[in-house]
Amino acid sequence: MRLFTCSPDRKIGIAAPLSAAIWLIFLVIGSSAWAAERADRHSIAAGIDLGRYHALIIGNNDYANLPDLKTAVSDAAAVAKMLVSKYGFKAHLLLNANRDQIRREMSKLRATLAEVDQLLIYYAGHGTLDETTNTGYWLPVDAEEDNDINWIANDTLTRYLK
Repeated sequence: MRLFTCSPDRKIGIAAPLSAAIWLIFLVIGSSAWAAERADRHSIAAGIDLGRYHALIIGNNDYANLPDLKTAVSDAAAVAKMLVSKYGFKAHLLLNANRDQIRREMSKLRATLAEVDQLLIYYAGHGTLDETTNTGYWLPVDAEEDNDINWIANDTLTRYLK
């Protein structure tokens, strides 16, 4: 399985998930060449299994212990709709997801995706960077600002889905 994520050196602040979202949207929408290349691969490689295209799409607005966001859920829903209708992805959409729900969905994907399958991950919600360890984290709806028990580390996501 291939994993598409934002560059790990991007610094995403607690209230600024937009930079990752914009980068990922550009990757998918801004590259019509990507769609053309995919179509060409399918026509050229008849009989070769190129895998299925999946997207794990998470949008979190309603936080228990952090400021709520306004557009993460609607942004995630719009991305899911676009990926399904224009690019043929199977979308796994999580809205206002806590740590357990995100990890369970990732576990299901890990168990069902084949080596040749493609996985795109889109996350819209709070995130933070621990500057001491240079580790980025997603903050699910049950996260607390000063307690990392429910945070999800970016490098954990990458290792988990390899």
